[in-house]
Amino acid sequence: MRRFNYALAIVTLLILAAMPAVAQSIVVSNDEWVFADNYINNVNVTGTNDLQFATNSALWMTGGVGGGTILILYTSQLAGISYNVLASNLRTMGYTVPPPTNVVPNSLAGYKAIYLSSCGANPSCPPLVWNSTITNYALLDAALTSYVQTNSGNVFILAGATCHDDRLWNPFLNTFGLNLVDACNNLSGIYPAKGNTPGGIVRPFSVQQPYGITLFPGVNSVYISNGNNVQSVNPDCGVEIFNDVNGNGLYGAWMPCACQSTGPRRLAGRSVRESVLPPGAQGSKVRSSLAAPPPPANEVYDNGPINGDVNAWTINFGYSVSDSLEILRTSQVSGISFGAWLYPGDTITTVEVQIGGGAFGGNLLDEIVPVTQSDCVDNACGYAVCTENAAFDPRWLWTSCWFGSCPATYWVTLQNAVVSTPGDPAFWDENFGAGCGGFLGINFQTCPSSAFSSSTIGPIPSEAFTLQ
Repeated sequence: MRRFNYALAIVTLLILAAMPAVAQSIVVSNDEWVFADNYINNVNVTGTNDLQFATNSALWMTGGVGGGTILILYTSQLAGISYNVLASNLRTMGYTVPPPTNVVPNSLAGYKAIYLSSCGANPSCPPLVWNSTITNYALLDAALTSYVQTNSGNVFILAGATCHDDRLWNPFLNTFGLNLVDACNNLSGIYPAKGNTPGGIVRPFSVQQPYGITLFPGVNSVYISNGNNVQSVNPDCGVEIFNDVNGNGLYGAWMPCACQSTGPRRLAGRSVRESVLPPGAQGSKVRSSLAAPPPPANEVYDNGPINGDVNAWTINFGYSVSDSLEILRTSQVSGISFGAWLYPGDTITTVEVQIGGGAFGGNLLDEIVPVTQSDCVDNACGYAVCTENAAFDPRWLWTSCWFGSCPATYWVTLQNAVVSTPGDPAFWDENFGAGCGGFLGINFQTCPSSAFSSSTIGPIPSEAFTLQ
């Protein structure tokens, strides 16, 4: 009798609750063993969550919508590599999955998702067969590119079958900002699914944005056997790389930039996030005033207008975003305007603002302030994109001189936003600093900002804000 995996079922249901339908996506694994029979089901090794990762990634690529046909194509020189358990799991999720094969169909159109693994970079490897002949991978890469771009397809590449899988898949992956390294990473065994954040704190992949919080819930460790590291190339806003604590790119994911993850709604699954901080934890920082006065008109630093259509980063549920600002002479600041994405009808009532000498620092200011909201416009992702204004107690940002040009860099951090509907998310609009004015709105050499999110590894594109 098969035992019902309640933990797997619960995590799956929580992900489904947070996930809309989506089209066009790519996931890359550094190694093909992660979904191989006897590893995905913990027969040859124990203690991994490979099956949960398989479930999560299928849901992420297809938006959690069952039905449709998923194709698994693979070749291997190793007897232990087959994907029948993966196919069986996908069938239980409601998809039609033919037996895994090395025969590529004449047309890829119509498939909901395609999984690929091939040792074709090795001349002695059994080949993929396409149109009754050995596959020309250049043509297959072109067909995969067309499948994603024209047919809104979803592709999962299981790399690592050889140390040179980049030669098979990079012509396809590079089109979407992903890349495989032309060497084996010499990793073997069970590896934790976590990496270092910019602050040096080790955090699980499952709390990293934009895609980790739906790809890795319930995934604490994975099996790897000498794969190809994944990295970004000509990175665009749709790419996320999941590096381990030593900087090895274990996984990569891509989705179109515009409203990536179908906007942050994919990020908003409260069930797989940290909870909102209790009001009592904020008491010492709350301003005494009940309403937020309008911010001062004098502009000290401008990182550009709201974009509203690309992406946004969570500033509640325990997550924070920190952006830099460079000033050229000593200035006083007492307010901030920023762009926010919210569920329609929601408002941000308060937000914690920090200003410090480093990312996520609050040595100069750490204050929870009331917020006024205006100019909300619905975007194509179904979010209200709004302008948020908040005033705080004045602070001096010092440089080494009062006159002339004396550059100094500070950081502003937003976190612990409280939304009018409890449990709903708040996001800070990502604008890449496009159209920024920098110091006093006229010095373009001082912008755009650098930026980090506490939820991901490495820098992120900067956000829309003005400091007054």
